[in-house]
Amino acid sequence: MAAPFWIKLAASELVRHKLISYVRTYPRYLAVHYKSGVTDKYYFKGKLPLGSFKVEESDLRIGSEIPIERTYELNPLNSVEQVGCAHHFSINKKYLRAGTFIDRRMAIHRFVAKFNRSQLSLDRYPDRSVGKWIDELREFNYSTMISSDAFNFYKLLGYKVPWRQVLWQFFPPSLNCSPRRATTLLTDGLSRRPSCLDTTVIIRGVLREASGRTLNPLAYCAILERLGARKAVIDLHPEKGYKAIACGLLGIPYIYRACDEMDLALDRRISEVLGLICEPLSGQQADVLLSDNHFERFDIKGATPYLDRVNTMVAYVPRADRLRLMVEYKPTKIVKVLCRYVQGRRFKRIVEDPDFVFIW
Repeated sequence: MAAPFWIKLAASELVRHKLISYVRTYPRYLAVHYKSGVTDKYYFKGKLPLGSFKVEESDLRIGSEIPIERTYELNPLNSVEQVGCAHHFSINKKYLRAGTFIDRRMAIHRFVAKFNRSQLSLDRYPDRSVGKWIDELREFNYSTMISSDAFNFYKLLGYKVPWRQVLWQFFPPSLNCSPRRATTLLTDGLSRRPSCLDTTVIIRGVLREASGRTLNPLAYCAILERLGARKAVIDLHPEKGYKAIACGLLGIPYIYRACDEMDLALDRRISEVLGLICEPLSGQQADVLLSDNHFERFDIKGATPYLDRVNTMVAYVPRADRLRLMVEYKPTKIVKVLCRYVQGRRFKRIVEDPDFVFIW
């Protein structure tokens, strides 16, 4: 079945637009590939699949171009200081309301094209704000991170909670966002808040996803308190930063395997702001050796050269390997941990299939 005349006319107009690479006409929909790298499907008949759009003739009439403005976010505590000096893009609400459907879609794709060329980074907070959050965390009762006899690394979730803001101040998460994901976030933001679209909509969406993969350092505070660590802690996997934050909160000297992430944290003044006493690993003695491998798999081969320098070693063991590794390595103590998102969210009902840390 051939497409209606108005669809063919719209396709001929769209294909000439500088933002569009090509247009394909199908019996039920129009496929428009934008230079942002994303293809939209505009259905004019039949059932509407997920992620596509229902259009009528008036929706595809191209009007005036909706402008995209460059803005800056300011420090809320200082009306002059720019937080991180990171540039942001925004679309004025009055232009969104005045434009047609296809005008709004083009504005979103131009936004994504600009966004892809910019350097996305997480804004940094003023040191005085971070210091206030650190004081709150030091007064926290770390034993509450234990749920049903297991240390819960996914307790106290949220987009803005003090432990996550402190962690991301020194160990910012990767904010890579594909053009498709950025387009989806802006589309969702348009439906929820048609008054404004800006870079923050994308950053918040990316951070919500990153928060589901971020472990709470307060659980490690509880573990280190139980182990009685005082002299120093050696960390063989410091990249995620939650053990560095835990040691800083507890005032325990932190010895780490050198990596780019710790270099960035030092550049961000983690020693001065958090009060973390730290140095690279080079033959020091310590109370505890941490070899958890970011709770991804069991691996203690890298720990062998350092065993004679510590009193206690901690290693992560997936639940599926617990019995086999327990027979093979004979740990002194076995502790339950909830280090996967599903585990942490279910702790109020029952601890189902926890993972473990072995302690020697």
